[in-house]
Amino acid sequence: MKRSEFKNLLQERVLFLDGAYGTEFFKSEYKIDLIEFLNIKEPSAVAKIQKEYILAGADILLINAFSANRLKLRAHGYEERNKHIGSAVKIAKSVANGKLVFGGIFSLCVIDLQKKK
Repeated sequence: MKRSEFKNLLQERVLFLDGAYGTEFFKSEYKIDLIEFLNIKEPSAVAKIQKEYILAGADILLINAFSANRLKLRAHGYEERNKHIGSAVKIAKSVANGKLVFGGIFSLCVIDLQKKK
């Protein structure tokens, strides 16, 4: 999509993003420290939640990479950030069905990291 098309879309209506992946995973049987690990270990679980967001009316899927940053991954002994992000993009695109896919890294958790040292 071209920037001008996206700008026009934003002027036409409100776009809805998907919700809180962590909340959804923690409500299910997935109780892990970093939900980004599911991009590699259980991609079907990530895809399932993204499909549910689409059914709920999401116009935009965020990739499952909320905490996939070098600082947080390093604290858990896993620094292959690109592998997690690449998998997250692949999963979201596979279920998007014409919806927009956005990437974002939101939580640095720097305070938590300093406490762990």
